[in-house]
Amino acid sequence: MGHLVQAGQATALVFAPAWVAAANRPALTLCGTPGHPASASLFARPWLSTGGLHPVLANLLPETGLRAGMASQLGVQPEHDFALLAGLGSDLPGALQVRALAPDDIPAGVLDFNAVAAAVDLPLSCQQPLFSLAGSQRKLLLHEDNGKFQPADQQHAGTWILKLASQLAGGLPQNEYTALMLARLAGVEVPGFRLLQLSQLPAINASADGYALAIQRFDRTNSGERIHTEDFAQVLFKAPTEKYSAASAEALGLIVHGYTLNGLANVQQLARRLLVNALLGNGNAHLKNWSLLYPDRYHATLAPAYDLWCTQSVLPAARQKSLAIGGCTDWYQLDFSHFEQWGRAVGVKWRVLRPQLLDTVERARTLWPAALEDAPMLETHKLLLRHHWKNLQKKLQYGL
Repeated sequence: MGHLVQAGQATALVFAPAWVAAANRPALTLCGTPGHPASASLFARPWLSTGGLHPVLANLLPETGLRAGMASQLGVQPEHDFALLAGLGSDLPGALQVRALAPDDIPAGVLDFNAVAAAVDLPLSCQQPLFSLAGSQRKLLLHEDNGKFQPADQQHAGTWILKLASQLAGGLPQNEYTALMLARLAGVEVPGFRLLQLSQLPAINASADGYALAIQRFDRTNSGERIHTEDFAQVLFKAPTEKYSAASAEALGLIVHGYTLNGLANVQQLARRLLVNALLGNGNAHLKNWSLLYPDRYHATLAPAYDLWCTQSVLPAARQKSLAIGGCTDWYQLDFSHFEQWGRAVGVKWRVLRPQLLDTVERARTLWPAALEDAPMLETHKLLLRHHWKNLQKKLQYGL
C-alpha cells in the first residue's frame, strides 16, 4: 500500500502510486471507498501528521497497561508510536500489516516528499512475533485446538482474545460475560464468548485464581485469515485521546446508514445497541468500542458488539453515556423521544426504528431478570444493575 516515514515528531504515510491507481484495491478506511465524497482526493498525496501517527494507524496500538508491556519487550519507550507499530505490525487489528525496512530496501522516491529525510535503521530488541490490540486491559491471544485453548504462536494464529482480570476492580470478566449474554438475549449481535477459569488454562502464564473472558475475534476467520476492520475513531480520523469526546450517536448513525451495506438494517441494529448500552448502564461506549467490518475486503458493515459491561461497578457515580442520543447524555433522562430525534437526524423514519426498540425492551423485560439471577456476575454488581433498572425512565423500564 505504501511506506510510513518518521522525521522528528512528524510522520508521513506515502502511498504507492500503483496502489492508488488500482481500480480494485481493498478498503483501507471508509472515506477511501468508492461512493464516499472524500475518496477521490484522499490518497492523492502523503498523509502528513505533525504530532505522531495518523489516527488510522495510531488507533491500531494498545493503550496504557498493554502498551507498556509490549514496549518493554521491544526495548522502546511506550510513547514511541512509530517503533511500536513497526514491532507489532505483523499482528494488528484488522488486515493491515506493517514491517520495518532496512535503509537499503526503501524504494526510490519514498523520501522525495521531504528534502532532508534520510533512512536509518530502527532498533527493535525483540525478534519474536508480538500482537497489538486496542484498549488498556491485559490481554492474550489464544487459538482453539479440539475444544481446548492454547496460546497463539507462529504456527497457530490467535483467533480468540483472552481478557484477564483487572487489578483495579474485581469481577470484570464475569461482569462483561453477563453483559454480553444479556445483550445477545436482547437481539444484539455479539462475537462468540466464554468465561474461563484460569486454573483450566495451565499453559497461560497468569495467576491460577479467578476468571478470564475469551472473546472470538471477528477480524479473523477460524483458520486465522485476516478480515479488515476499523473502529470509529479510525473512521472519523480521531486520535485515541479523543475517543470519549469527538462524536455523537448521530455521527455514527449517519455513517452506518449512508455508507455501509444494508445501511437500514445496520442502523436498526445500531439503535438496538444504543438502547442496550443504556439498559446495561454501560458508560464506556466510546468511539473505539464501535467498529466496521469489511468481510469482502471492499464494503463496510457494522461489526459485532464488544466491550459491553455494567460500568457502575467501577464508576458508581457515572451517569453519562459516552455518546449523546438525541442530545441526551443522562441514562435516567433518556426515553424514546430521544431515539426518535436521533432517527430524524440520521434520516430514518420512526416507524422503522420504533419496533426494534420495543422488541429490545420486551426481550429485556421478559428474559433479563431470570438470566441475571443465574449469571456469574458478582452479587454486588447484580444489585447495582437492578438498582440502575429501577432508576430508568418508565418508558425504558417496561417492567425491568
